[in-house]
Amino acid sequence: MAFIRKPSTRNITLESFYLKHDKSLALAEGFTEFKNLSFIIKLCRLKPIGLFFKKDKNPFQLNWFDEYGNTLNISRKKDISIIYNNISIDRTKIMTTDLYYGLHINNILKISKLAFIVEGRDEDYNTDFYIISLLGLDNYLRTYMFMYGELKQVSPLILGLDNLQTISNNLKIRLFKSIKEKIDTPCQHTQSWLTSMPVHTGLCALIKNKSLVELLQQTQKEI
Repeated sequence: MAFIRKPSTRNITLESFYLKHDKSLALAEGFTEFKNLSFIIKLCRLKPIGLFFKKDKNPFQLNWFDEYGNTLNISRKKDISIIYNNISIDRTKIMTTDLYYGLHINNILKISKLAFIVEGRDEDYNTDFYIISLLGLDNYLRTYMFMYGELKQVSPLILGLDNLQTISNNLKIRLFKSIKEKIDTPCQHTQSWLTSMPVHTGLCALIKNKSLVELLQQTQKEI
């Protein structure tokens, strides 16, 4: 699964890049007419393939890559697709721009203001899995997947465009809400939620996975 590939640990400044290339972001959203696409591009730390790999300075960029080797592609017909493990990308030139990459999730929870949570189960292996995508105070997503007994940081693109748009449309959510949109994972999907941080006790009561509940209870508050 390419969305769990570990990027290089070298860091570069991303905020200045987006400020410099804000026209490319606006053109991508305007062309597709996909609401909040420019914000989603920034949420997932996407960068234009043409500019980075082909030195194409044209502000109109159709193909964008993340720090895990996945791409978001815009067709001339305005269709948007996500390709995981895009082999056309030179991974030796991909580096992380997240100063907090590799920091323990307990610490990431403390600097996050919103979470998208997926709980599911792999019936074939009789094991639980969950995804927790944390929106930091810096407006970047940091996403983690617990599967087969191991927690790994993964690409936010695993959530899919519709769920990423849901996040961008609900940045001021006060409590939590159930999300119906499915996620493409190897395990059977059961339930998803979007929640403000710290997590409300009512949401913890709905989650079945005890490890996930214990993780979230670190931020839990009574209302």
